[in-house]
Amino acid sequence: MKKVITAILLCMFCICISGCSNDNQKTTWNMRSIQDNNGEVIYCSNESKDVYSNAIVKDIVCILQGSSITITDKSSGNKWIGNCTKLDSSQDIYEVIFDNNKKGVLSKSVTKYEDKTKENTLVVSCEGYTLYFTENTDETN
Repeated sequence: MKKVITAILLCMFCICISGCSNDNQKTTWNMRSIQDNNGEVIYCSNESKDVYSNAIVKDIVCILQGSSITITDKSSGNKWIGNCTKLDSSQDIYEVIFDNNKKGVLSKSVTKYEDKTKENTLVVSCEGYTLYFTENTDETN
């Protein structure tokens, strides 16, 4: 099951539709999982805890607004703030530079599942970690 989910999430890079937007619309994303550089899920959302039983449950959100990105760990209050720059005009993949000068890559895509459902997803890779987010469609965030 983990291999299937990992394969689906990795396919998101191939389906990129856009990253940091040029407009100033605020979009909130909820963390689904975080993988280390070995591909092991080390953190997950409460909703994903049954799938990733060895992972630590965390409540992490990402807010994109224009070229700005803010990732917040709601339980600890830690924040990572950065800016996005498009890497290639033919692709919707962005470089992210956080305030601590750590660099990463961001991609927004649509994940399609076997049951024909789909959801907007955001992937941020930085310093050996890959963070997977799903778009928060709930107005209360």
